[in-house]
Amino acid sequence: MEGQQILIINIAAYALLLLHLIRKKKSRLSIFVSAIWCASAVFSLVFYGLNGNNWEFRTYTNLTLQPFVFIFVCILLYIIPLTRIEDRSAILVDADYSLLTIFSWIIVIISIAPFLANLVYAINHIGESLSSFAENYETEVEILEGNVAILNKYAKYARTFSPILLFYFLQRPNPNKLLLIGLFCAFLNPSLGNLNSGSRFLFAADFLYLLAVYFIFSKSIDDNVRSRIRIIGSLLLSFFIVIFISISIFRFTTTNSSSANIEATTSFGLYAGEGMLNFSSNMWNISRRTGGSNTLTVVDYMMGDNPTTVRDADKVSAKAGIPLNIFYTVVGDFYIDFGPNVTLAIFFGIFLILSFLLRKQKTHYSFYELVWICLFIRIIVIGFTYFPYMNLSMELIYVPILNIVLSFLDYAKNSQ
Repeated sequence: MEGQQILIINIAAYALLLLHLIRKKKSRLSIFVSAIWCASAVFSLVFYGLNGNNWEFRTYTNLTLQPFVFIFVCILLYIIPLTRIEDRSAILVDADYSLLTIFSWIIVIISIAPFLANLVYAINHIGESLSSFAENYETEVEILEGNVAILNKYAKYARTFSPILLFYFLQRPNPNKLLLIGLFCAFLNPSLGNLNSGSRFLFAADFLYLLAVYFIFSKSIDDNVRSRIRIIGSLLLSFFIVIFISISIFRFTTTNSSSANIEATTSFGLYAGEGMLNFSSNMWNISRRTGGSNTLTVVDYMMGDNPTTVRDADKVSAKAGIPLNIFYTVVGDFYIDFGPNVTLAIFFGIFLILSFLLRKQKTHYSFYELVWICLFIRIIVIGFTYFPYMNLSMELIYVPILNIVLSFLDYAKNSQ
């Protein structure tokens, strides 16, 4: 079977899943996640057909159907529990209001100085030329220094919590507007810093995550508030899309020297669609495993095998025998570490955990349950590209720890 035919079958599988969820009126969150993966399948075909041969390590001459089926099964295990979120009625969140208020103000306080520094830098350089953002790519841009840089290091963990807190307070009567603005700025800060460095994907990933969290809470928010969110969100999104596209054009017309024929538009196909192609072509038949070095870099660090918790792509690539600075989807990231059987077991485990958290017709959740759910959602909405890079700042370690501490404080306070 030819590669193009395989990719068309792959698109059909995700499209049928998406249509089935829409027809059965399943949760908007499950439809949203399915749409993301369906779009990724479409971009796989686009990238394969247009410019696949112009990129190093991306010549797809040995595609087979089996690896695409494997990814689809894993993603299906992830999506099935998401269909159980009841979005035809309000989601009620149980938590200690005062504790979450204090926690939210802490987030705002540590985030505001880095956000303002990033915002000033962005405004100044937008005024000069958007090409300056593209020229910053893969360079150390000294925007944040001293105590502000230290605050920013910890403020990055807010991007998982802040959207949940934002919508939690929005569903309550008379929310503090200053706190709401602060939480949104805290969420935006890492993406803004990423854009300042000429990298665009964190903004796209954070936006997808924010939209997914909104789908959980939308029915719990007053209609007038929901209408204002849509207007403000549309305006901000339009503004950032212009910047996003502009940086992409400048990056791939002024900074990419690998091929004069590479067009900026192809980069969207690369980021959105190369993961499935790389998994089938490069990874599926490989016999070497990395034993956790790809997805569990922190374990290497604790065992003394890596000097930092930052994933060393070159080192992991040497273990795997294939380049791991390119994307293989979240399925591939586990696959290269543990092989097909353990990877399937991992996704079945995720299925069981989410099925427990998202029991059918459940409308009451604790805030801390929602953090676990949203952390899993954050992984799946960006999983069509990369997973290991998500944990560069140990977000997947510190966020769970902080959530456990918060839930313990909540329990201790209410048991007195």
